[in-house]
Amino acid sequence: MRYNSWLSGLFALSLCVTSGWATSGWAVDLTPYAKPDAILTKEGVAQRLVFWQAQLSEAYRLHGDHRRASDAELATVLSFTAKKMMCVVSADPAMTATAQRLAEEGDTSDPLASFAWFELSKDHGHEMTRAACISALLAFERDDATHTPKRYAHLFRAFVYAHALGTMRPKRHPEQLERANALAVLLRDALVASILAHEFDAAPSSFLRFIRRIDIDDSAQAEDVINALTVAFASAKTDEWLAHASLSALGITAAWTWRGSGWGSSVTPEGWAGFKRHLSAAEDHLTEAYRLNPTEPLLGVMGITLAGAGYSKVSIIDWLTRSMAACFDTGEIWDEYRSFATPRWGGSYHDMLDLGCDAVATKRFDTTVPHQLIYTIAEVIDDAHSMKQDATATASLSRPHVRKAVADCIAGYSAADPSTAAEYQCLEVGYLWHCGDKLKARAALLAIDPSKRHAGSATRLAFSYDDILAESESTEEATF
Repeated sequence: MRYNSWLSGLFALSLCVTSGWATSGWAVDLTPYAKPDAILTKEGVAQRLVFWQAQLSEAYRLHGDHRRASDAELATVLSFTAKKMMCVVSADPAMTATAQRLAEEGDTSDPLASFAWFELSKDHGHEMTRAACISALLAFERDDATHTPKRYAHLFRAFVYAHALGTMRPKRHPEQLERANALAVLLRDALVASILAHEFDAAPSSFLRFIRRIDIDDSAQAEDVINALTVAFASAKTDEWLAHASLSALGITAAWTWRGSGWGSSVTPEGWAGFKRHLSAAEDHLTEAYRLNPTEPLLGVMGITLAGAGYSKVSIIDWLTRSMAACFDTGEIWDEYRSFATPRWGGSYHDMLDLGCDAVATKRFDTTVPHQLIYTIAEVIDDAHSMKQDATATASLSRPHVRKAVADCIAGYSAADPSTAAEYQCLEVGYLWHCGDKLKARAALLAIDPSKRHAGSATRLAFSYDDILAESESTEEATF
């Protein structure tokens, strides 16, 4: 959701609300959540993949126009699209090009071709995604005019409307307001229709994930969507936990539309009132959603948002462990925690890295959990640079137990998958460099075959192989 991108301008909020750091110190034993039978993300992905395969491939099989020569091609593209939506497969430019060709064949093309192009285009730049979104909007508009009842799930339309609305910024560009209002109504109606049709009953988490990502800039639009969905959920009698969770997610979105993205001093009294009102309501909904379904890991993600903003009786760490109990390796929970764990939000680099060390202590190198230490190191480096706190970060990174955890992380993943050894060795180089150990970083780099210097490792930890060699060489000469 977009409020995560606003965090750098919002830390003054922590001075205005109760802190979400209800625990002192971050030494947390995460090993109980690492038990052999722990539920992993792949189980939820498998369930959601079945859902999207049914929505795309099965829906096309039942309701598509199969008289065209491209029928088999489109069926293949739709199956691939479902897998790509679940990140089961990597981006494939050839498949994206096929989807685009099928979408642009003419006014009679199936709208699912445009939807597939829209989903696959997200890996190929903003301009292509914009073109694919427009194509999908027009395709569903044509299709809706000729098919009653509609052939395909309202969720498809909602995805496209949400993306289009998310590109509108009426607060900064008032000339966009009329178009944004029209898209908000279309999105609202598609969501209501989807709820009333029980389209997501087989995979409620898919619906919640989508709701969390809806990006609305205008408070009136957000209020309208919340009011409409409150009525729809009650009428449709869907799972109560999902209704509460969805309304909590939308409440968080609405709160930020009221507050805006500026510093706390720039927020109007009305903005603060709307912010507090929606976050308070969001907490009530989230509390009830968790009571009804503690097995949904995304509830912990939203809980961290509320706790970080000072609107949760449950601490950030408790929300994180709740999520890990529901699904051990949920990546979103760590991403959200890092968003609120920096000093500007009342946390500290020491505590962030200590929790990363606790993640490594689980020794579950078959998951991404120990790797969260690497992500945390990257966040500390980036935040410290932006806040001119590089010396503070270096001191936190250099502590003996952090060094040991980094070594354990690198050894663990390299042993679990030897093909990643060079990548992790390169990460070690960057880590040593940011610890200020220039000579050790140079020695570690020279031990790696130049052909195996991993570009992604350098990007992740913000360092340059050439700079390390050049600067450490001068340090070496000065030393000896």
